[in-house]
Amino acid sequence: MYLLKNFVKLKYKNETPITYHLSEFQGHFDQLSGICIKFDEFLLGLFILNYLFDLWETF
Repeated sequence: MYLLKNFVKLKYKNETPITYHLSEFQGHFDQLSGICIKFDEFLLGLFILNYLFDLWETF
């Protein structure tokens, strides 16, 4: 439950590069996959869009 909570609460920090953020996202996803928690692709897409900072909201 701790890993899932951290995954959902993950947020982009404006001062960090997007590559760092995506790497952090992938690390959390890999940990959850390691304990057999699966997400469909649509839900993962929504998670990624939720984590992006406000400037990308128009895309």
